[in-house]
Amino acid sequence: MEEWPEEVHPVEGRNLVCASTTKECEDVVLEFLQYFSSWFKLKTAVAWMLKVKSILLQLCRKRKELSAVKAQPEVERDMNGFKDSLFQGDTNKLTVENLAKAEEAIIHYSILTQAFGEEQRPLAFYSCKSDSVASGLPRCVQTCAAAAEAVTKSEDEVQLMM
Repeated sequence: MEEWPEEVHPVEGRNLVCASTTKECEDVVLEFLQYFSSWFKLKTAVAWMLKVKSILLQLCRKRKELSAVKAQPEVERDMNGFKDSLFQGDTNKLTVENLAKAEEAIIHYSILTQAFGEEQRPLAFYSCKSDSVASGLPRCVQTCAAAAEAVTKSEDEVQLMM
């Protein structure tokens, strides 16, 4: 293993320049919705995200269930079997039902927010702790997962409005 040097000497004659840009985004979900050039592309992207979320939640729940009653090597063996069974069939394809759920999620999100000046603001607030899978995801995906959760929880209220 390499040891850290006692003294660090700057390298003469070489300039090192580091540059980065950041873009601050107030509403990641709105930016995501506006990114796509067509309704079908947006609906497809949301359908894939919801499908991946569903698979991740199933894997998390199964691992938690197995970990409560089995030793780690058995858990890993059973999880591999569960993954194999989970990914057989049409998991690499979207169904009409997946696209319908995505369309509902987009519409519910649009109904649950309204334009206020140049930004979308929520009409109501729903708060809950993210599950362990969602909290380990990148922030932009966490936001989408939170929006999907809010849509699911508000489904009854939205149907009353329609």
